[in-house]
Amino acid sequence: MCRGIFMQKNNSDKIDSQVKIRKERATKLIFIGVVSTLLIIALIIRLYYIQIVKHDVYTTEINKQKSINIPIARTRGMIVDRNYIPLVNREEETELLMFPHLFKKDERNLTYLKKVTGYSRDSIIELLDKNTRIIKLPIKNSYMRDNENANIRGIYFVSSSKRYDENQLMTHVIGYINHSDGDGVTGIEKVKNHLLLSENKEVLTVIFDGKTKPLLGGVKALENRESEINHVKLTMDYKIQKISEKAMDKYNSEGSVVISNVRTGEILAMVSRPNFDPNNIHMHIESEGDELFNKSIQMTFPPGSVFKIVLVAEALENYGMDRERIFACRGYEIIGITRIRCASFGEGGHGNISLIEAFSKSCNSTFVQLAQVLGAENIIDMALKMGFGRRVDIGLLGEESGNLPFGDEILGPAIGNISIGQGKISVTPMQVNQMTQIIANFGIEKPLFIIKSILDENYNVVENTVREEERILSNFTATQLQRMMREVMKTGTGKSKIADLANITGGKTGTAEEGESNHAWFTGFYPSDEPEYAITILVQNGGSGGDVAVPIFREIIKKLIQVGL
Repeated sequence: MCRGIFMQKNNSDKIDSQVKIRKERATKLIFIGVVSTLLIIALIIRLYYIQIVKHDVYTTEINKQKSINIPIARTRGMIVDRNYIPLVNREEETELLMFPHLFKKDERNLTYLKKVTGYSRDSIIELLDKNTRIIKLPIKNSYMRDNENANIRGIYFVSSSKRYDENQLMTHVIGYINHSDGDGVTGIEKVKNHLLLSENKEVLTVIFDGKTKPLLGGVKALENRESEINHVKLTMDYKIQKISEKAMDKYNSEGSVVISNVRTGEILAMVSRPNFDPNNIHMHIESEGDELFNKSIQMTFPPGSVFKIVLVAEALENYGMDRERIFACRGYEIIGITRIRCASFGEGGHGNISLIEAFSKSCNSTFVQLAQVLGAENIIDMALKMGFGRRVDIGLLGEESGNLPFGDEILGPAIGNISIGQGKISVTPMQVNQMTQIIANFGIEKPLFIIKSILDENYNVVENTVREEERILSNFTATQLQRMMREVMKTGTGKSKIADLANITGGKTGTAEEGESNHAWFTGFYPSDEPEYAITILVQNGGSGGDVAVPIFREIIKKLIQVGL
């Protein structure tokens, strides 16, 4: 019995022990559950704090750690033609961006860069050895822009607006910018730099992953806007400019073309050859050529027989001379010890010839005689009235004023050179065009200009260019000159090359001697009955104006007719 009592006691102790263990386990589980719940609640609160409350702060910090902003260029305003056709930023360009600290300089990678950029191996290595965070290089259009095929770490491509086309029109008018600071150096880019150049910047944003490698699609060009920009509207006409440039290039000519609207004075086209590439300006700066000069305004030339227009204007305006007045041409004139030959010298001269016929055939003998009648001082005074000897001031920098002889320079034998536009006389093609505009506009000068208006960011007009007109010649004198210039094209020195367009044009040819070469001139108007365009052409070292300059004039008129201008 005692044994039974002992066994019951042991069973009771076991049960109590098991209950105690269960209670302890339950307490631990409850504790763990409470702690876990509290931790989860704390984590949720923390996540809420990070993701919601501090979202903007942490996002900014993350972006600071994984992206960099690299200024590429300062934003520039647009330059547009009279019809708002863009003259710059017409194309997109793709550039190669290279991160030197990510790029491996092995032969495969260097060879790829040579093909894509056109740079030499040594030039690439030199760039890589510089302590530069990022290198920007142009790429050749014949190669793929997608670097995924190259599979080269540290190379990316980005697209942005290209300021100048590969075949940029109006280079001497627009000018070019300094790519290092974005400032205009020549042309409109220089004159209106303070309006075109804004504080806005094109910023390159590069986003990196955790291993400091640029993310795919993480290289973007954006505009960081800080201020408004202005645009510049020119008087130039894109279509007429293109026609004029093609005409000069067709005949492989060096020199100038200027076309203006005779009723408004607006310059519609201005060509200077040889041309230059604004995208590779360094090669021209080191050149010994004159391609960077705008020959329409920045270089002067003897006018040759084009200057005979001034003599006729003086004879008609102030001497009341009849255009049918007869002169006697024997083929030459002797001034002092100088013999001035006429084109008819080999034929014994023109004989008796009227003023209008002498103008048409550019008879030197007649104009030497006419100059002696008029007097050198009066001729120079008329030249000044017609715009020679001073800048036209069209709105570009670097314009030359040319030269007219004064004082002792017009005495004695100098009258011979004055009569045929040689000697001390030098002019710009723009000055000759201004004279032609006066005649074609029936004696009223509309000062030539090239900047039509300044526009705001939305292309609204902020400021217009206003020029005051002035009567220079009487309507009668200008009308007579128009008739005489029409005769040049019908029966005179312009006839052979103008061909079927003779009846709708008027003009004057000129061949100017300078050193051992001759410059070919032509200046005229179209159409002949109610002139709209004044067109001046100079072919430098070209030869005869009738043979060389008139064909370019004809090409321009023909194309203007074809496009309905």
